[in-house]
Amino acid sequence: MRPGTIDGAYRAVGPPGKLPVSDVTIDGLQAHVIRDCIRINGTRIIIRNVHCWMLPPPQRTMHELPEGLHIKSGDHIRIEDSSFEDFQMSLDAAVYWNGDGVAVERGVSDISFRNVSANNNSDAGFDIKSPVSMDGVSASGNCRNFRFWSDADIGTIRIGDVTRRGGSSACAGIWVGGSPGQTGPSIRIRNLIVNASKPLKIVAVQKGNASIRIDRCTIRAPRGSELLKMQKGLGSAELGTGCKVL
Repeated sequence: MRPGTIDGAYRAVGPPGKLPVSDVTIDGLQAHVIRDCIRINGTRIIIRNVHCWMLPPPQRTMHELPEGLHIKSGDHIRIEDSSFEDFQMSLDAAVYWNGDGVAVERGVSDISFRNVSANNNSDAGFDIKSPVSMDGVSASGNCRNFRFWSDADIGTIRIGDVTRRGGSSACAGIWVGGSPGQTGPSIRIRNLIVNASKPLKIVAVQKGNASIRIDRCTIRAPRGSELLKMQKGLGSAELGTGCKVL
């Protein structure tokens, strides 16, 4: 797909049903959509220079789950120089509010993100359930800017403020879903940059074990912020230069 603009569509790109595709490049798309921007699965997929926004108002039913980019299955997938913003829901206060900028389901292999941002979504900026490689990624204004359920190898990651719009979830800069077994996800971050104006949990590990290694940090966050919150007695952490909250 060559450069183009889509305004007001329900979805910008999405093969029908669960149809897999192969050898697809989407380059230069700009889209304002009602529900989601790209829903795709398959092999050898490149998404580059894509910028998507969801039009208001927020979705009000889980049957219309908003997502900027949804990778359901596949392998050899590259996302580069792109952004996904404003994918939001507004539901009853006691239920979970979804709405992700980027969602990757379990079973996806060989997927990477380079220079991709996801801002102002009601749940996660990035909700990643498969092993992933990342560099130059950023997220701000989401309830959980990044959610990792599996291994992640990350170069530079930038975290801004978190925003809780409603619902039953607690917010964090980076949320990690641990494993109840002896080992859990391994999250390696070489360069963590935090620039927050409100107190936040920068990294929160829940549900079990996880291994966290951060080589270098640059943190600007107000008093009351917490760098790493892990369930007591579970997992391991290795923190490098600058990894403390003043």
